[in-house]
This record gives sequence, structure tokens and C-alpha cells, in this order.
Amino acid sequence: MKILQRRFYAKNTVDAAKKLLGKLIYHKVNGFELLARIVETEA
Repeated sequence: MKILQRRFYAKNTVDAAKKLLGKLIYHKVNGFELLARIVETEA
């Protein structure tokens, strides 16, 4: 899994929103690993 760098978000908002579609969000909290897919964005 690749972590998106800050420069990914520094581009045009509409382009960044389109490229976020389908990406996975990973978060680990209290020993649990959570994974979600981005299916909708707004710009």
C-alpha cells in the first residue's frame, strides 16, 4: 500500500478528487485495523 504524499493534494482540487476515487484508507486504532475504499468525492 502506497502512502500519498502532500504534493498529491497540492494539485487542482477536481483532479485530486478524481484520483482519490477507488483509493483505500487505512487506520489502526486500539489494535484494530480499519480499511475503507473511497467511493465518492466532492470538489
